[in-house]
Parts: sequence; C-alpha cells; structure tokens
Amino acid sequence: MRVESGKNKIKKKLLEEASLSKEGSKKSNGERKKKVKETKRQLLQKTAEDEEEDVNTVGFPQEVNPAAEGGKIETAKGKEEEEDPKSNVEMVNRLKKKKKKNNKEQLLKDAAKADKRGVCYLSRIPPHMDHVKLRHILSQYGEIQRIYLAPEDPTARVNRKRAGGFRGQEFSEGWVEFTNKSIAKRVANMLNGEQIAE
Repeated sequence: MRVESGKNKIKKKLLEEASLSKEGSKKSNGERKKKVKETKRQLLQKTAEDEEEDVNTVGFPQEVNPAAEGGKIETAKGKEEEEDPKSNVEMVNRLKKKKKKNNKEQLLKDAAKADKRGVCYLSRIPPHMDHVKLRHILSQYGEIQRIYLAPEDPTARVNRKRAGGFRGQEFSEGWVEFTNKSIAKRVANMLNGEQIAE
C-alpha cells in the first residue's frame, strides 16, 4: 500500500485538472482562482480524513498532536484548554514588544557607556605602523576599545610605490578610543608632540 502526503495529493490533483481542462485558458483569472481555491479546500478536507485513517492503520494513536488539529490541550494544572489562534498572535506581539524594549534598554546602556569613553586623535601615523603595533604601544597607558586608522590617499600610495618606497599600506591619521575619558585625556597630554615610534 502506497501512502502519499496531503500536499502531494493536492499537487497531483491540480496537475491532472490543468492537463484535462484545455478550456481553462478561456476563463478569466478570477474564475480560475476561485476554482483552484475550491479544489484545494476539497482536497484538504479529503486528505485530512485520509491522514486520520493512515495514522490509525499504521498503529499510532489518533491524538498524536491535538493542538495541531485545533483540538484541546492539557495544561500543567490539568485543565483542558482549546487552542486559540488569536492568543498565539497576541503572544507573538507581546514577545516582539518585549524584544523592542530590551533593544532600547541595551541601546541606552551602550550610549551611557559611550559617554564615558574618551577618544585621542593622532594627526600623523608613522610609516610601517598598523593598528596592531599602535594597540601594543598605547595599551600600556590604559584599556583600548577601538582603533581607526584612515588609509592614505591612493595617488600618494601609487607615487610612493613608483619611487621605490614601502609597498605596504600606510595610514594618514587615526583615532584611538579608550574606555575611560580621564585616561584618554592623560594619554593625550603625555604624548602630545612626542614621538611614539621610530
């Protein structure tokens, strides 16, 4: 005995109807859509009945998942409740609102932390200096969050390479973000005008 799923039966039936009715092309789109909806509804009803029979013939209990079929659900308290699609929608909406609220709270916390951070501007980056070396040098003064180094102008890079200079990436300026504003101010005052690399 061959058992087919409900979707396969529907597809097969629709394909048979499409191949049998050549006059369907003369009908308007609205009429075709109505007919397709009606046949789908009928097939779904038939497949639901068939599935109940299939489950029973295989030996499974008939009430495998009563909630999926719109049946009753037993709660932890032992009361039986009917599945309500509106309650599912309400629950999803509540979860979305809670998630939005959590996102807003997280953004406010991050903004408060950002107000405590301090940024130091580096007007010139020495040759052969990259973000790893810069982090290594400046981390001895305090904890560093982020480093941004602006790459040099592409035309200047081409000219430097033509002249036989350093072929790697060089940077023109940069910003270093410390976790604490007071540390950033102290570092800026200490290193202002000083050479930090050879």
